[in-house]
Amino acid sequence: WVSLHLFHFAGVENIEIGNLEIIQGRCWAICIGMSKKGHIHDIKFDNRSKNGDGIDLRAGCSEFLIENISGYTKDDTVALNAGPAEYVAEKPLTRYYYSSQPWEKFLCKPGADPRDRDIHDVTIRNLNVSGFFHAVILLSLNDTNIYNVKISNIRDTGSRNFSLVDFY
Repeated sequence: WVSLHLFHFAGVENIEIGNLEIIQGRCWAICIGMSKKGHIHDIKFDNRSKNGDGIDLRAGCSEFLIENISGYTKDDTVALNAGPAEYVAEKPLTRYYYSSQPWEKFLCKPGADPRDRDIHDVTIRNLNVSGFFHAVILLSLNDTNIYNVKISNIRDTGSRNFSLVDFY
C-alpha cells in the first residue's frame, strides 16, 4: 500500500478541517474530491516534500471556504483542479494506484457528464504563505469548468519562482 496524500477525502459533505500544523507531509497534504460544503481553516504548513502541495480540491468539489492558511509549501499552497480528464478504470491495478484519485473511476466513465467534475462556489481568503510554486492555482482540464471562485487577501511571505495566483 502506498499513500500519496497525508489526508484524503472523497465523496464527503459538510467537512471541516482546521487548527492543524502540518510539517513535512507526503506529496499533497490535504486532498479532497467529489465533495461539497467544506470549511478548511487555520492551517500552518511546512511541507518541503516533492510535489508538496498544501490543499487540493479536485474533481467535483463545491461550496468550500478556505481561510487563514500560513506557512511554506514546496508546490502549490491551494490547488483547484477540475480534472481528471481521462478514464483510468481499465488500467491494470499493478501499475496505477486508485487511492490517489478514487473518483476517476466514477466521473470519467464513457458518457459521464463533465459538469460533475466542475469545481464551483469556492472562497479562498487570508493566505500568508511562501513556497516554490503558486499560492493559488486553478486548473481546468478538457471539458471541465471552474467558476464562482472568490480570492482575497493573499500575501506572499517569501520569494516565489512562479506567480502568486495562476489560472490554466
